[in-house]
Amino acid sequence: MFLVNSQYDSMPFHQIIDIQCALQGVGVSSSLYPVLTVPNSQEHAFEYWRSWDGIVPVGNGPALTVASHVIDFLNAHR
Repeated sequence: MFLVNSQYDSMPFHQIIDIQCALQGVGVSSSLYPVLTVPNSQEHAFEYWRSWDGIVPVGNGPALTVASHVIDFLNAHR
């Protein structure tokens, strides 16, 4: 599971927190799933597919898109 939303998403922001609390309530460690909130955006679902993830690259690392995170996640869980 990979949870993604945007800061001003049309989906109420608290829903992503509710999902995390529900998972924690049944013993699912937060280390088992990534959560990404795209900053300064109101995009929803695939609208933010090619958006910058909002994470400042370390060193000379590249700026990443939401798509790159999702693809890496799916490849890691084949």
